[in-house]
Formats: sequence, C-alpha cells, structure tokens
Amino acid sequence: MSRVGMKPIEVPQGVSVEVKESGVNRLTVSVKGPKGSITKEFRGAISVVKDGSQIVVQPKAVVGQEKKSRREIAASLDKQTRAMWGTVRAQVANMIKGVVDGWKKALEINGIGYSAQVSGKEIKLLLGYSHPVVLKIPDGINCKVNKNIVEVEGVDKEAVGQLAAKIRWSRPPDPYLAKGVKYVGETIIRKAGKAAK
Repeated sequence: MSRVGMKPIEVPQGVSVEVKESGVNRLTVSVKGPKGSITKEFRGAISVVKDGSQIVVQPKAVVGQEKKSRREIAASLDKQTRAMWGTVRAQVANMIKGVVDGWKKALEINGIGYSAQVSGKEIKLLLGYSHPVVLKIPDGINCKVNKNIVEVEGVDKEAVGQLAAKIRWSRPPDPYLAKGVKYVGETIIRKAGKAAK
C-alpha cells in the first residue's frame, strides 16, 4: 500500500485540472494556474479522478473496492503498480504546486574569471575552459544571472532540476580549490592539499 498515494491532493482556487485517457494504461493530466500550465502523460494502471476540490490517485484495480481492508488491497497489487501509485500522486502534486508557486533553484559560481550570461534561450557559462559552455534553456524555464548567482525557475519541477543539474555539472565544485558551480546552501567539504616539503 502506498502511504503517499493514499493522500488526496487539494486543488487551490484558480487552478484547473483536466484528466484524459490517452490510450490503454495511458493518462494525460493538464494543470493550469496563475504561473502557467503544464501537461504530463503517465503510464501504468493508475487512475486520476477529480472529486470536488480534491484529486484522488488510485490504481485502477482498487477503484470500487473501498470496503476491502488495506492489507487485502495491498496484496492484490503488484510491486510496480504500488510504486507507480505514489510516484504519479507526487508528480501531480508537484504540477499543482508549480502552477501556483513555481519551482526555483539557485546556483553559485565561484572562481576567478568564472561567469554566466543569458542571451535569448541560451545560457553561456565561462568556467575556466578554453571554450564557453552553452546550454539551451527549455521552453517554460526562465534563467536570471545576478553577479555570481544563477537562478533557474519554472512550473515544471523536473525541467528546473534538470537544467540546474546540467549547469552544476558543467564545472562541479572542487574540494581543494573551492571553485566551480554549486547549489546555494550546498556544503562542500574542503580537502587539504599536499603539504610542501
């Protein structure tokens, strides 16, 4: 039984959720809110039902079996369905939070001559290589650069996290020299270099 999957999701005012069956064991969920809109497709034997101001995520095998005990329901589901139940519920909740509040990641660039610049739908990073690192900014994602801080924000948590991870991975923080790209608030354990003789 998925403890996460069992919790209903509250839909705030000003947010509309649309659920469509898009094939056998396929489901398309569209969420619109003040910050924008997001659509995702889910696979698996999971149903997403709007019940008033709540969204209920359940395995299709459970629908109509409310009288059964939790143990009986859990025994009737395979491992993959139980895992997908919690995953789909968490992703739908993240979609709703994204269109209401948005998602944000901040990165800090440390190093002499290291910098970042946003031009159009690209972010150009100068990180001590012989060439600049150029990354494309996906649709629905905004990047801002303020001195040595890069902010990535958007409605899709997955896309925000992926772009932030790509930026960080362009020059991971060096534990010896304390330079590179790290998340704001991330702790890098420093290492001592070899002592001179």
